[in-house]
Amino acid sequence: MITLLESVDVRPSTVIAVDVGGTMVKGALVRGGAIVARAERSTFHHAAGAMSTIELVVDELLFTSDMAGSRATSIGVACPGSVHAGSGRVRNAVNLGWEDEPVAERLRATFSLPVAIDHDARAAALAAGASAGLDRPDTGPAVFIPIGTGISASLLLDGVPLTGASGRAGEFGHMRVVPQGELCACGQHGCLEAYASAGGIGRRYRAAGGSALLTTEQIVSARAHDAVAQRVWDEAIDALATGITAVTALFDPLCILLGGGLSRAGDALLLPVREAVGRSLAWRPLPSIQISALGPDAGLLGAALLTRALRTTSQNQEMT
Repeated sequence: MITLLESVDVRPSTVIAVDVGGTMVKGALVRGGAIVARAERSTFHHAAGAMSTIELVVDELLFTSDMAGSRATSIGVACPGSVHAGSGRVRNAVNLGWEDEPVAERLRATFSLPVAIDHDARAAALAAGASAGLDRPDTGPAVFIPIGTGISASLLLDGVPLTGASGRAGEFGHMRVVPQGELCACGQHGCLEAYASAGGIGRRYRAAGGSALLTTEQIVSARAHDAVAQRVWDEAIDALATGITAVTALFDPLCILLGGGLSRAGDALLLPVREAVGRSLAWRPLPSIQISALGPDAGLLGAALLTRALRTTSQNQEMT
């Protein structure tokens, strides 16, 4: 059982964690660092869009916590796009159709609970880093790369995710890795996300004549007998390796952790990525590249960790 919060909260609270993706809104009740209940819906399950879907997931989990006799005390949200944690707003999220969405404000008004929000990769990096022992000041820089419907990344410096001057750090998926490449949803051409995200792999496979019935996971499994699947996967690996090589050259990370839904591919992802990055780094050793032990749950556990600051504030107020 993963217990990431026990070391920072001697009175473990029940919190609602929400991981907003381009395909699914995943939610969980987290107590003492362990997921005790889950809920999820398609991101656009509700006709009013992603925000209303988030509210449905939170409402379901709040009801579950009430029935269990352990009412949730706060909400943590991990969101894609350009997230400003201080104001609780998502300035832009291409895959969700959001422009300046007041996520924290809406959730506070609806549920009367304190809300913490941050970029999905930064939140997930907190959890993945803690799980891998990379949350201490003396561990050196590390990079967490969640790969799902989209791709992002977070650089951990002394265990703290880098936010950037305007809060926009982490948009690794929109690094241009293929000159004059395919159009990305962001409007640029040749973005990593267009080639190596689960969404991009599925789209490119279908566009190349592959079966529209296969999921991205099935496309990965079909490589041995499907030449289209193998080509699309090889191109995804090359694109991802190009991005990781650039990050390695720039930051010299101690460790690179791969997470998100695509990390379930395991060695089919990890081994060719290591090999491709190694070929590109003839002048220096290959950094440690691993699959995060948290898998797709890193975003949920990271969203729960975001609420630490809310609880610390509350405890300080109680003491004064």
